[in-house]
Amino acid sequence: MDVFELTLQTLERIMSAEDGMSIMLLDDHTLSLVSMTFGWSMKECFNHEVFQLDKLASNREMMPEVTAIVLLRADLTSLATLQAELEDPKYKEYRLYFTSPLAATDLELLAEADGKHVVTCVEEVYLDVFPIDHHVFSCEALGAYQDPSGLSGPFLQRTLQGLNSLLSGLKLNPCIRYQGNSPQCATLADEVSRQQRTQDPDTLLLILDRRDDLVTPSLLPWTYQALIHDIVGVDQGRLQRHNLNSIQLPAELRHKAFSPFQDAFLRQSRFATWPEVITMQQSLRDKYSQQKKLQEGVHQGSLKDMKTFLLNYDDYESIRDSAELHIGLLTSMGVGFYDRACASGTVDMLDEQTQLFAERKRKASKRRIEELMPERKLHSSDKLRMGMLHCIKHAGDESEAAGIASLLEQQGVPRGCCRAVQHASSMAASGQPGVTGDCFKQGVTLLHACLHFVTHRFGCRYISSLTYQQESEVDLFVFQHTPLLATRLKQLEKDNLSTRAFPWQGKAGSRPKRVIVFMVGGIAYEEVKLVNTVNKTTEMQVLLGGTYVHNLSTLCEELNSARS
Repeated sequence: MDVFELTLQTLERIMSAEDGMSIMLLDDHTLSLVSMTFGWSMKECFNHEVFQLDKLASNREMMPEVTAIVLLRADLTSLATLQAELEDPKYKEYRLYFTSPLAATDLELLAEADGKHVVTCVEEVYLDVFPIDHHVFSCEALGAYQDPSGLSGPFLQRTLQGLNSLLSGLKLNPCIRYQGNSPQCATLADEVSRQQRTQDPDTLLLILDRRDDLVTPSLLPWTYQALIHDIVGVDQGRLQRHNLNSIQLPAELRHKAFSPFQDAFLRQSRFATWPEVITMQQSLRDKYSQQKKLQEGVHQGSLKDMKTFLLNYDDYESIRDSAELHIGLLTSMGVGFYDRACASGTVDMLDEQTQLFAERKRKASKRRIEELMPERKLHSSDKLRMGMLHCIKHAGDESEAAGIASLLEQQGVPRGCCRAVQHASSMAASGQPGVTGDCFKQGVTLLHACLHFVTHRFGCRYISSLTYQQESEVDLFVFQHTPLLATRLKQLEKDNLSTRAFPWQGKAGSRPKRVIVFMVGGIAYEEVKLVNTVNKTTEMQVLLGGTYVHNLSTLCEELNSARS
């Protein structure tokens, strides 16, 4: 159940279907998918004699000797553009591939447009989700809670097509269970089951709702990939450029791919804690220095040295790109965190935060938040987390949530994020009894550790105003938070997941060997790490997917899509 390998093999197959030079014509969705899979580099495309990636809707010159590989999602806009292209073809022949089902009427319209008989292939391929990790995928769709009665409209269609595409590509026909108190999960379970003919009792599709655990995506993460996503944002295998100014990353590094599929350092460090990554960085520096010396020695060396360097140039280039990106990120962010901790007073608030969320009662918690919010040097994202977590833990009081949202807005937190705090409060209040509280208790220690845990520019770990501690003393402390998903997976493994809370859709299965967890409302990178651990330590194989991969910013967008 490897989503990346499925995507890569399918793309390589359609690129290599015919000899000779080709151009690949794409829409917004498939351009992102292809670019993400190949690390935003044309090198792999060149290896398959694809010399250009272009949008079907763009203006292009005539190339009558070239074959066009067309990869599109079968929506109205793309089909209309393709129809116009076939009426006035620019290439020798067209091979058409669709990532979503093509209706018979649409196929007839394309056949009518192909008056010059340039279409040589029409095929549906199962490429309608984005691979985030080998066992993680996303539909990249926001707006799960627009309809309080369940999923509907374009969002339902997008989610259903993505999930069905994945199941078809992996040749899986799972039994289905869903979160019973979620209309969104019930709708999706029903729609998926309608398109099934048979079910494999050893495979399970478990559909969950993000609202059951709003704590996990609200916490400040402390593993490398998750932290980069939370502060900078990772969008389809690249850093979000508009957020890079905050960490002063050099301009030449801002276009690099940030994906574990092509980046060996990220693949090794993505689930490591911040201090572990600082240690791993030194090994990357040493490797880069060795490669650089080899390059400098080529000019004075023998022909044999030059040949060796040229043969290993791809490795050198890969190490160079990885080193420049990650050393730049770690240096910029490390200094930024150190300055923020020491200058803004964040570290001084650590014990306050722990008591605020773990120990104080509702009134004392709210009073302390009101005292701390006016602190000008406190970062707005820290203020937002404080307000969000308070409203999740003490959910249900609309007037209190509105008061905290108003207080946040007065302190410069964006209005949309303030509204999200109110939505989080109402959503947490409508969940299963006890769930929100349990999630919150699991999350307190990680929050406490993250806000204590600041990396000094020289690699020291500053824990409190009084003491320094060694890395080994902190590791266990940092990872005491466990997402609610861990409980669900453990219950599945022991075959005691409640059928009342998580009913079967259709035929009941047995204890599953393979589980596809799909989270309506999005997933968090902490859950990606959890699934990676489960796959390594248990016999049950888990594939995790969701409508989106959230950081705090996109979680606020998701919550704001809700209508009462």
